[in-house]
Amino acid sequence: MKRNPKLCISASRSTTRQNWVLSGGLSFLASSLLLLLSCGYLPLEGEQEEVVRQGVEIIGQVKGGEEIDVSVQIFPPDRHQEVLAEGEGGEVIDLETGTYDLLVTFCDDEVWLEDIVVDAGVWVERKVLFECGTLIMYPKDERGEKVWAFIRVYRSGNRVKTLTEAWGDEPIHLPPGKYDLLLKHKKTEVWLEGITIKSGQVVEEEFTFFREEGGK
Repeated sequence: MKRNPKLCISASRSTTRQNWVLSGGLSFLASSLLLLLSCGYLPLEGEQEEVVRQGVEIIGQVKGGEEIDVSVQIFPPDRHQEVLAEGEGGEVIDLETGTYDLLVTFCDDEVWLEDIVVDAGVWVERKVLFECGTLIMYPKDERGEKVWAFIRVYRSGNRVKTLTEAWGDEPIHLPPGKYDLLLKHKKTEVWLEGITIKSGQVVEEEFTFFREEGGK
């Protein structure tokens, strides 16, 4: 069967034109991407887009610079009944542009930071210093072996509000004062009363869980 030369030529020209259009389109796309990259509109591979945070970050500290856990509440100036936002120390709390009062709490010690100004596109960092001592408990069984105990801390004479909690021999940072502790090991619960904490001091206490007596 003979082919029609005109049809063959027409098909060849059509294919060449399609290839040229495709090649030209890819070239234009590649050039556009390179232009965007050079102008900084697209992140390069491995780069992460920078996130601009606007708000406040509060860092609770003790003398010596060690950081402690604090909670933060945000209020409008002079309107301390209206909580706008809440957060923890060491994290950025996002806020709109404006002026705020902040309540920083460590256990039951409170510090007010007033008239903190948050400008557009920036976050404000403040370090708050607290008086603090450290309590370390060493729970053990009647054979003298270490056991894991859950510890709740209360102000002496006030067993309604738990100030903080810890496991085993974790250091517990506390404001100066007297405390009662509730220690739990398995099904045993025991109160330890009248632990005195002073600023800058470390108090270490051993506690023995007796299998039958359930006390110290």
